[in-house]
Amino acid sequence: MQKKVMFLKLSNSLKNKKSQAAMEFLMTYGWAILIVLVAIAALYFLGVFSGKTANSCTLEPPFNCIDSKSIGTSIVLQVGSLNSVKDVAPGDVTITVNGVACTSTTFSTVTLRSGGRTDITCSHGLAKDEKFNGEISITYGNKVGLSGKAAKGTISGQIQ
Repeated sequence: MQKKVMFLKLSNSLKNKKSQAAMEFLMTYGWAILIVLVAIAALYFLGVFSGKTANSCTLEPPFNCIDSKSIGTSIVLQVGSLNSVKDVAPGDVTITVNGVACTSTTFSTVTLRSGGRTDITCSHGLAKDEKFNGEISITYGNKVGLSGKAAKGTISGQIQ
């Protein structure tokens, strides 16, 4: 009888150790999974998965892309220039969006004045929420110096 009692005690002892190991295993992985879920939720609320792309624009000196926006069928770039640059006519600006030249490029004023700024509007055939990448090239001349220089830049974003 005593042997049977001893065997049951050993059996219960081993069973308790196995169940404790299983419980520790489940608790460790449970906390790890909970931490991963919290991290994913935080990224979601920060907008990492939203897919919205901010509009951006860069230009080489002596020009500066001050701001950009895309509304409907137009991309509008606000461009400024230094005082050392001659006035730039609309025909001296070319913009391509997703590899296709803009159907029309217009200025908010007749020219891009030396030391001033103007809005350059590019008409395109993109749909709402479509992402775009493009290039802008401005041919210009210095007041004291050479003509026929070119400043290049990039534009990117998403149609609103």
